[in-house]
Parts: sequence; C-alpha cells; structure tokens
Amino acid sequence: MVAATDQPVPSKEPEFSFEALKAQVEAHLGGVGLPRKGSWPMLLKVGVLLVAWGLVYAGLLTFGPRSLVVAVGGTVLLAGTTLTIQLAVMHDASHRGLSGRAWLNRLASWTLTCVGASSIVWYHKHVRSHHGHTNEPGRDPDLDAEPLFRFCPQQPWRPWHRWQHLYAIPLYSLLALRWVWLDDLLDALRNTYGLRGRAYAWLLVEVAVCRVLHLGAFLVLPYLVVGRVGPVVGLYLLHWLLMGLAMPIVFQPAHVTGVQAFPAESDRPKDWALRQVTTTTDFGVRHRLLTWFLGGLNFQVEHHIFPTTCHQHYPAIQPIVKRYCRDHGVVYHEYPSFLAALRAHFTHLRNLGRRPA
Repeated sequence: MVAATDQPVPSKEPEFSFEALKAQVEAHLGGVGLPRKGSWPMLLKVGVLLVAWGLVYAGLLTFGPRSLVVAVGGTVLLAGTTLTIQLAVMHDASHRGLSGRAWLNRLASWTLTCVGASSIVWYHKHVRSHHGHTNEPGRDPDLDAEPLFRFCPQQPWRPWHRWQHLYAIPLYSLLALRWVWLDDLLDALRNTYGLRGRAYAWLLVEVAVCRVLHLGAFLVLPYLVVGRVGPVVGLYLLHWLLMGLAMPIVFQPAHVTGVQAFPAESDRPKDWALRQVTTTTDFGVRHRLLTWFLGGLNFQVEHHIFPTTCHQHYPAIQPIVKRYCRDHGVVYHEYPSFLAALRAHFTHLRNLGRRPA
C-alpha cells in the first residue's frame, strides 16, 4: 500500500507552483555542489555499462557454443545489461539529462538505435507524448493498449478484460519484439509525428539502420559463430522476451496502480509539477541497487517533474518534493518496494477487468 506518511496536511503556504519547487531544488543542488546534468560519476557509470555489455556479448559468442548453461546464462545476463543501458544511459540522454553537452546526449541516445529501435520515435513517443500528457487517456501512448488491456476507467470494458491480470505477463513479454520489428517501422511509414523534409528522411534512414544493426548483432553474427539456426533463434527469443517483460513491469507500476489520476486534458492541473505528482508514483526508493539498475526510474515523481535532471540526483531531490507536497496538502504517492508497486499494478488490472456496474 502507499506509504501512510505521505498524507497531506492543510496548506498554509502559497499555491502549489512548479517554479517555487524548482527554485528549492536548484538551491539545494547548488548548495551541495551538484550539477543538474550528469557529472563524472555518471560518465563512469556509462563507461562501466558499455564495457560490461561488450564483454558479456563477446563472452557469449566465445563460450556460449560450448555449453548450453553458459549460453542461457550469458543471454540472461546480456538482456539485463541491455536493459540497464537503456534505462540508465539512453533514457537520461533522451531527456538531455545525462550531460550538459548536446552531442554526448545524442551519442548516448543512439545506444537504442544500436540494439534495434529508433531514438527519434522514442523521443516523440516517450519524451514528448508520455511526459507531456502523462496518464491522459487517448494522448499518453503508454495507456494505448486497447482492446487487449483496460488500464484506466475511461477505457471501454471488454469481456476478456476479466482475465487481463492473468494474460498480462505473456503479452507484456512480446512488447520488445513488437517494438523493434513493427512499431517503429509503422510510425515511420505513417509519419505519425508529422516530421518534414530532412527530419523525416533522417527518421527513415535511422529506422532502416537500426533494423540492420539489430539483425546483425542478435541473429546474423551469432549464426556465423554457432552455425545452427535453432539455438540462435531460441536464445534471441529468450533475450527479447525478457526485455519485453522487463520494460512494462518497470514503467507500469509508476503510473497504473489505481492511486494515480487519469485526467482528461480539460481536467488536468495547470501546474506542471502538480500534474506529474497526481499521475505518478515512486517505489522502492531506499534500495540503492535497484536505483542503480533502473536509472532512477523508481523515483518516477522526481523524474517526471525534473526530466532533464540526471537520475543520480533524484535521491537528493525526493525529500524536498515530498516536503513541498505535504506543506501544500498534496498527496505524494510512494510504495515501499518494487514488489508492492507491482502487486498494486496487477490488482488494478484485476479490478478494472471486472464488468462495470
């Protein structure tokens, strides 16, 4: 359940304001000498993760063909490393928060391109659409799973939704495969985001390139080393099914557990920070290892209010945000652990799967 300590008290302060909260956060970071963008510890983390991925990949190609146990274990480890790079490196970079240098953010964003997905589509779908319209039915792409799922009360109920909490896991696991082979391609061909001229041409080039890189790194090169289709395809599916399962179980508990608001555009709070607080939830923030691997995405409230701030600063920011919410009578949602948030997500799916009265 959501932490009881986060209940609001009557406000005696001025109106809830993003600018006022931002001033407090920036004053704190400046006072302790922390830049809003990433510093050398963040760049060190980037280097460690990239080197780790390269070593795991090379080790899998070298020793995987000799042992099924090594092949399966190495594939699981590779999937975890791939996921961590996307959450802790690419994600920050896509928000311009990894570094104060634009070229470095752009370079780090291309780690997504290298594994098979478009960084341009990600920017428009996640950075602009999801963050700009968080939990707004019909506008937040993360809620767009109809007719298979019913994530919010405004979405129509279907008879099969009564089992959505049961079939969520197998369908979630297909997400990454659909993403790298279908979603980006359709968005590019349909020009979903209305790009023009050189911007649209670059999107088409990137979508083609990222599929070639994906095919080469995860299927062609392993086949040239192993020489057998079956093991290569099997390990490929294991890698990307794990990736597909991991992504929604990281992002969904932050926005779809039943305590967050699902506002229509006309009903959403005008203040940016207040809008993010009402639609987002933290979880497991005391677990430093979880924070490291998730790139601070367990601090979703702070990330949504200050998306261009490096995730390494979220633990320092959270007490300020919580105190500001408490002083202004605003509920700050937080689950004590990742498992608690995950349970709440599946309970929410089960509740919304019941036939409406």
